[in-house]
Parts: sequence; C-alpha cells; structure tokens
Amino acid sequence: MSETTTGRGRTALPDPATFNEREESRLTDEDRALASAAAAKRRHQRTARELRALVKLLEGELEGEKAKTEFLLNVHDAPEAVHRIEPAPRRRRKPRTVSGANLSDVHAEETVDPATVNWRNTYNLEVAEERLDRYFRNVVALWKKEAKEADVYQHLQWFGGDLMTGHLHKDAVESNALAPYETALWLRPRIKAGLELLRGELDCPIQVVWSFGNHGRDGKKPRVATAAAHNLDWMLGHLVAEDMAGVDGLKFLVAPGYHQYVELENGYVIRYHHGDWTRYQGGVGGLTIPLNKAIDAWNKNIPADLDVLGHWHSTFDLPYLVVNGSLIGWNAYAIKIKARYEPPRQSFFLVDVDRREKTGFFPVHVAGKGES
Repeated sequence: MSETTTGRGRTALPDPATFNEREESRLTDEDRALASAAAAKRRHQRTARELRALVKLLEGELEGEKAKTEFLLNVHDAPEAVHRIEPAPRRRRKPRTVSGANLSDVHAEETVDPATVNWRNTYNLEVAEERLDRYFRNVVALWKKEAKEADVYQHLQWFGGDLMTGHLHKDAVESNALAPYETALWLRPRIKAGLELLRGELDCPIQVVWSFGNHGRDGKKPRVATAAAHNLDWMLGHLVAEDMAGVDGLKFLVAPGYHQYVELENGYVIRYHHGDWTRYQGGVGGLTIPLNKAIDAWNKNIPADLDVLGHWHSTFDLPYLVVNGSLIGWNAYAIKIKARYEPPRQSFFLVDVDRREKTGFFPVHVAGKGES
C-alpha cells in the first residue's frame, strides 16, 4: 500500500478500501495513532448527531406534553359551559289526549301445566282471575300517571276476543277447566267488576269496544258473514253491555262485523279487530309484512290512522299499529309454532288528538310476583 503526500508534506492516512493486513504491518505507530484518532472522531461526530436528533425529538414531545397540561389546566379552571337547555315553559293547557287499554287473548279456562312449558308459566282459573284483577288495577295506575301531564278526556277500553279457549282443538276438550258456555258465565262478573273499577277511578267517559276472536266460535270451521252470531265472545259482549246499561259515562260498541271503527276528534280513526284475518306463515320479515299488506288493502276502502289487534300473543308497537299480547302467556301451542317467548302482558296507548298521532305506548304487566 503506497502512502500519499498532502500538499503540506504530511503523510495521509491509508485508504480503508485498499487497506490490508500486509500493508498494516508497514504502518508506523504514529500512523496507527492517527487512524485511531480519526475513527474515534467519526464515532463522536455520529454520536453527537444522534444525540442532537434525540434532543430535538424529546423537545418536541415535551412541548406536546406542555400543551396537553396547559389544556387540562384551562379546562379545570374554565367557567361553566356556556350552552344550557332551559326547561320548557309551563304550558297553558295540557295536550288533549285519548287513552286506550287493550284486553285480549285471555283464554280464561285453559290450563297450562308448568311441566309442559319448561316451568316458564302456570295458568288456571285462579291465576286467570288474579291476572285479570291486576290488569284493571294497572290500567288505572297508568291512566292516573298520564293524566298528570295530559288532559285525558276519554278512555277507550277494548276487549279484543279469545277471552276463552273454547273447544276449537281436541286437547282443549280434555284439559280446559270449564266448558265454553261455563267460561262465558265465569268471565261475565269479572269483566263487569273491572269496568266498574275503571268507571269509578277514571275521571273521564269510557267507550267500550268489543271484538270477537276465533276461539269463541261454536264450530270447527270459521264463518265469515255470520261469524259474530256464532261466537261466544260476541254474546258475552252483549251480556256485559246489558249488565252495565245504566252506568253513566259508559258506552258500548259490540258490532257484528270483523272491524270496529272509532273516530276521534279531528278525524283520527282507530280500527279494531282480533287479528286472525291476517295470515303469517313464519317468514323472515315477521308479522309486519302480512299486516302491512292487509292494512294497505283495508285502507283503500275505509282509511284508518291506527290498527289495534291481538291474536298473535306478541306485543309490539308501530306508529300506525298496536299488536296486543296475551293474558295466558307462554303455552305448549306457542312452543309448537316456534313463537318467541313473551311473558303475559297487555297494552296501553295514548293519542294526542290535536297532533293526530299516537304519542305513547306502554305494556301492562299482569304476571304476579314470582311468576315468569
């Protein structure tokens, strides 16, 4: 390895690219010292650059932390938020409202053995009576709660059919606690007592609307034009109406047609029916698909703002639709048709007459303490 001489006559360091061990042996101690010093200088320069970059990075992070700390201190010391929501001014008058309570699918005389439904329900005449009493008491409680905020000037009380199970199915003949006509006689005083409670506790007139169901019919095959005349639900409605004919502020609508229409002020129309004239075969769209089709067809003849029905033992609510639950609750038939479990319950709703819309919906729970 040849050495090169700088312009000042000093021997330059060997080129590392061509340096080898043989040439290393020709270096003097002074050369080695210079090479070592140069390498150390380069390492120190590299370390200094890295340290300066690290210091710069840490300074940036420190500035970020200072900004966060300053923000948090400012938030802590800041005055209360400027935006406030003031309470609504006192209304000069309460909204004029009509309440509606629904009672359907009682199946009073049917017996539900808890062993047949995995101990999720028990039903017999004693339980049926307790749930009926609890239903009317809870309707009173809901009405009084809502009457504090609204002018509830009328109440609609719907009896929506299937108050009895009847002998529509063979196993009902074997397991029902009463025969169909005995069941009608059993229901009569209990419904009368419930209406008397409502009339005494609700500070408004009551319009009773009565629909017949499919279980109260006297034959296996359903009738159409003469369905009401062959149905114990419909007969029971007339008996209760006669029993309470002299009660002031209580009116009955027990019509022979499948639909019962009630028109409120401002033209708001409610269409009541049991619900068995709609067909649902378990499609993925649920019950609303066939119901929407039926409602659209019926509205072409007599438009209604709200449909109220039962039959399906399932409670749900839409702006234009109320489907009532059942008093009997879960039974073996519900398991067979793969129905979703639902506890025994009924329903209660409100209609703001001036707005012409349903503004409230509430379940009416009827199961006693300790029941499923």
